Amino acid sequence: LSVVEALQNEIRELRSAKPASDASVIPLVRGFNGDPKGASSVDIPWQKGFARIGGGDEVRPTLFKAFHDNDWLYVAVACSEPELMEMVRKTPRHRPDAHAIYVAPCVEINIDPSGTGLSFYKVAVSCQGDVVDCFCEDDNMGTRTFTYDSRHESGAVARALADKASWGVEVAIPLGPLVARGAADKWGFSIARNRPFPDRSKAPEASAWPAGLDGFNRPDEFARVSLQDFRKDAHAFELALGTAKVTRGKDGLDVALTATVANRTDDFRALRLKATLKDANGNVLADTVSALEPCRRNLRTS
Repeated sequence: LSVVEALQNEIRELRSAKPASDASVIPLVRGFNGDPKGASSVDIPWQKGFARIGGGDEVRPTLFKAFHDNDWLYVAVACSEPELMEMVRKTPRHRPDAHAIYVAPCVEINIDPSGTGLSFYKVAVSCQGDVVDCFCEDDNMGTRTFTYDSRHESGAVARALADKASWGVEVAIPLGPLVARGAADKWGFSIARNRPFPDRSKAPEASAWPAGLDGFNRPDEFARVSLQDFRKDAHAFELALGTAKVTRGKDGLDVALTATVANRTDDFRALRLKATLKDANGNVLADTVSALEPCRRNLRTS
C-alpha cells in the first residue's frame, strides 16, 4: 500500500476490532543497501496503535513499518495531517543536529539495543527530512531522567514525503553503531510523533507507539522487539584513535590523525576509514576517506 492508501485504511479502521499484526519481530529484507527511498512501499504490514502520550483523547492517525538488512535498520512513518500546507510553511529547514527539530513536526525513533532501559539511541526526523540524533543514558539520579550526548552520530539518512493531507519519512539507520556497546536479543523500540499546531500558542499533540508511554523518553516502557536473523557479530569492530597533530600548511591548517581498527568478526574484511572536520555548528569543512589494509579476525590495521 502507498502511504496515502495506508492512512485512508487506518482512518476507516480506527474503531475496528481488527488485531494489529505482530510487531515484536523486525523482518529481514535484502537489497536496499542503505538507501531509505521506497521503504514505505515494501510489502510489510503497516503498524498502527499510536496513542496520546500520558493518555487522553484520540490523536491523528500515524503508521509505521520497520525492517532491516543486517547492515541498516529501515523505518517508514506515515502521518495524517489535515493542516499540512500551513504546518510545512511554518517549518523551516534545519542544519544537521539542530535541536529545534525536536519541537518541529517530527518523528522520533528510539532504540535501546541493550534492552535494559538504562540507555537508548534517538534519531529524530522533521517533516522536511532534516535529522538530529543523540545517545541517551540514565543519569543515575533515580528520577527516570537522561543525559543526552549529541556528539553521537548515527549516520542515519532520511527523506521526507508529502501529499495533500499527510506527510511521511523514510529513514535508514546503520546498525553497526547501535551494537557498538553490545546488544541483547530483545531490543527496546518506540516511535513518537510531535505534532505542533499552526497556532503555536496551543500545546502540541504528542503520540507514540507502543501505546501507554508516559513520555517520549521512557526506555523502560518501550516495546520489546527482535531483529529477524540478525548477525550482530558482523559488526564487531573496535576503533581506537591514536594521535592527532595540527600543523600550519601553505593553504591553511593540516590535521593528521592516526587510528587503529581491530576486526573482531569471523570474516576477512576490507575497510575504509572516513575522517570529517566540522566547525562549531556541525558544518563539514573537509573530509577524507582512507583505505586500510585488509584484515582477518583478531588482526589490527592502522
